[in-house]
Amino acid sequence: MQKRSWSAPIRRAVEVALKTTAGSSRSRLQEKLLERLQEIHAQGDELWRGFSGAWAQTFGAPRFDDAEALFGDCLRQPPRELLEGVLWFARELRELVAHDVGKRSLVGETAIAIGLLACERHILNQCPQLADGAPVTGMLIDADDRLAAAVIAAVWSRMGIRLVVDKQTAAPRVDNLLPHDVEPLEFLWSDDRDRAFAEVQAMVDAARLRELDSYHGNAHERGRRFRLEQVKSRGIPAQEALQIGLRRVEEHLGVRPIFGVQHVDPHPMHDANLRREFAVELGVHTFLFDAAAKESLSESEAGAWQKARLQPEVLNCIELLFEMLYPEEVKSMKALQDMHFRVALSFPGEHRPYVKAISDELKKGLGPEELFYDDDFKAYLARPRAHLPLMKVYGDQSDLVVVFLCAEYQQKKWCGLEWSVVYDLIMRRQEERIMLFRFDDTRIDGLLLMDIAIDCGTDRLPPAEAAGLILKRLHATPPKP
Repeated sequence: MQKRSWSAPIRRAVEVALKTTAGSSRSRLQEKLLERLQEIHAQGDELWRGFSGAWAQTFGAPRFDDAEALFGDCLRQPPRELLEGVLWFARELRELVAHDVGKRSLVGETAIAIGLLACERHILNQCPQLADGAPVTGMLIDADDRLAAAVIAAVWSRMGIRLVVDKQTAAPRVDNLLPHDVEPLEFLWSDDRDRAFAEVQAMVDAARLRELDSYHGNAHERGRRFRLEQVKSRGIPAQEALQIGLRRVEEHLGVRPIFGVQHVDPHPMHDANLRREFAVELGVHTFLFDAAAKESLSESEAGAWQKARLQPEVLNCIELLFEMLYPEEVKSMKALQDMHFRVALSFPGEHRPYVKAISDELKKGLGPEELFYDDDFKAYLARPRAHLPLMKVYGDQSDLVVVFLCAEYQQKKWCGLEWSVVYDLIMRRQEERIMLFRFDDTRIDGLLLMDIAIDCGTDRLPPAEAAGLILKRLHATPPKP
């Protein structure tokens, strides 16, 4: 197939963009951190005082009045001190915004940016040769974990990195990483260059439509295969169109897409010439790690290549940082059978807004790890036979089961399942583990007219008062042995 010719204006634009990034006095990760700090400072004195106070307490620094000063102190911290300190700092930040959902995202992103800067400082301290910039023929990275390899590649290439919580795995996900551990869809294209070109275009399409979650996940609809089939049906666009799309993606993500190749199985980016072309023409770099990198080295070269083990420090910083900043998402992926809850809520979906408000209030008093509220466990419960772990949660793993009764509760199948567990507790004379609320006077199977339930609903009992009653009852309820 004839090689495409790239227009001179596009070539010059890419070269200027790459030179600007490489020549900047600050790395892309540093720029992102400074932007986040400035956003926090702009939120007002209260948030900034809390943030700078947490920093001062963690790192033994003065309270800084502006973002630039705190940023400068961050750069002065020894890399290993920063790697460890950010984990303690994250805990302080989580408590700082525990009751403000609106600010939680900004503060979390800032803590992650500090963690990434800590990794960057450590990586360049251990491997100063990486500061010279990424080879256009591909980066060989001594790591077998995709997250660690991607962070190292982000530092080496100066392309930056965007980490988010993956909604399916509750683990850190690299949003700007092109598919690297999956086979290329060879049935769509016979030419390696077209295949790689299509991968970049498919990500551009997903980012344009704000559907990167489905693109990176295993979704059958709107996922990677779907996007590639669309590219195939429409035809691969001109390079000018893709270059504009990449610029838009970079504006949206704050970073540029990058290929990562893990396996030695046939993959377009095993071709060094193709890697060079994409790096020079599109500013899309490639890194090879694990088996793909080892396959490219002789035995003597592999020994020299593995001098610095960067992976443990990167993972111990980033993975633990996400676990501290997003405990509810991480908790949802742990095995339910290993958890114990102080309170479990049982209710019909028609009254979710009211119960959700109660849940939010309870988390303030208990902490998110102590409460079972079904929406916090969507990822775990999206499975066959989900009723089995649910029955165990209500029957064996909760100190107090709070039930919200009403006509809908009597009718719903899932509520009926949960009620069967609650009724079993009654039959086993464990009534002290049950607390009843009522939205209406519907007769509930298994309850007597004399059984007392608290009238609830927004008009009769505000969520904060309902949560207070639950906490008061919990104090008189001994933990389940």
